[in-house]
Amino acid sequence: MIKTGQKHKRDEDRVSGLWLESEQVRPPKSISDQIYELLKKKILNSEILPGARLMQEEVAKAFHASRTPIRHAFHLLEKDGLVERLPQNGVRITRLDLETIKDLFAIRGVLEAYGVELACDRIQPAAIQALRQIRDQANRMLESSNVPAETRLRQIFELNSLFHETIYESTRSRYLMDQISNLRDTVLRLRALGLRKDSTWRHSWDEHSQLIDCLDRRDKKAAGKLMRRHVANAMSHVLSQWNSDVKAGIH
Repeated sequence: MIKTGQKHKRDEDRVSGLWLESEQVRPPKSISDQIYELLKKKILNSEILPGARLMQEEVAKAFHASRTPIRHAFHLLEKDGLVERLPQNGVRITRLDLETIKDLFAIRGVLEAYGVELACDRIQPAAIQALRQIRDQANRMLESSNVPAETRLRQIFELNSLFHETIYESTRSRYLMDQISNLRDTVLRLRALGLRKDSTWRHSWDEHSQLIDCLDRRDKKAAGKLMRRHVANAMSHVLSQWNSDVKAGIH
């Protein structure tokens, strides 16, 4: 005989099992969380450059908020390693040094080459089609003359991130995705740092097109080689921009 308490628990488990975690109802985000996410996005997209200072009073005025949520947002950004504390209630966007950049690209090259090789075995036709659609959107955006430059750059950057994330997800490897997730914020900063010019983006999306062809053919060797070259080219663009920033006194 099943006790009433046990039956109630089983009914609760059965009902909760009907829903994915992403479908669960959550409370609205707090003001501080919203400000944190907006500032983080601007830092990762290089809309706020390394070395730039943010002061509580100025940010609070810009967001029409009190200093309390700004202080909490700064704290979260500091935990992410994106800012460092300054006197008088301010923070400064952290700089990426040369050794860190090279180390991160070396790690990224290994992970992403392995990821695309694994994707050759596991990717589904629908994902390949999604990659083509993302590429086409990016190419249309690159050719658009009606969109402001900053808006165009931001949207192409987001499409680039979506392209790579679609490949990661197609591997269905939780371990690989966890490792890449650990580097996500810094990788996004590096991409934004090196991909500021339309000519650079065009070359990058040409490589993306070649990568789609490799995935469609299930050519692991060619896909891995292309991804390593893609990451090496990205590092070259970042180092070039980093050196320009050094000369300009940004780093």
